[in-house]
Amino acid sequence: MKRSGLVVLLACGGLLSSACSPVAAPPGPAAAPAPAVSAAPAAPPVSPVPALQTAPVEPELAKQINSEIDAKGAKAVIAALDRDELRFGKVGEAIATADPVWLTIALRLRAGSDAGTGETLSYALAQALPNAPERVLALVDHGYTVGNLCTSPFIEPAPGVAEAYEAKAVAALQSVTDPALQTTVAECIKSISLP
Repeated sequence: MKRSGLVVLLACGGLLSSACSPVAAPPGPAAAPAPAVSAAPAAPPVSPVPALQTAPVEPELAKQINSEIDAKGAKAVIAALDRDELRFGKVGEAIATADPVWLTIALRLRAGSDAGTGETLSYALAQALPNAPERVLALVDHGYTVGNLCTSPFIEPAPGVAEAYEAKAVAALQSVTDPALQTTVAECIKSISLP
């Protein structure tokens, strides 16, 4: 598999979540209020990834990846990432932070992924799960399944690494209060529980 660089990074257990945290957006000018509308406003577009008021992690890389997907399509971009382990590793680390911009990129890349690159994306999202379970679970039925997202993201981890991940992920999932997600949370906990 060519994704060994990302797998090694993911297998470090905790490296991604401790090394990558969202950065607060710098203060900016307040937006002008919208003019009054006499008719009922149209519903805003529904995004499967809940918003977060932070600057994106790796903003330049996010901008590059989104531009490349717009220009070449997801299949060409993820194929190029698969040939560039270092860059794919950075993308995986950014996705693992659960930053909404990167979760949207994970959705976009999923459309062009094959079995191997899809697994790499799933491992990055599994790393993101303990950081923001509601945002990650919002991807279910939007290109990902509970099985894709709720998995131990390690291949032959050191003793205790998978167990520590499971404990952190289960604790995060148990903190989800959205009633609409409770069935998915239960399925996810069952899926990530070690035998």
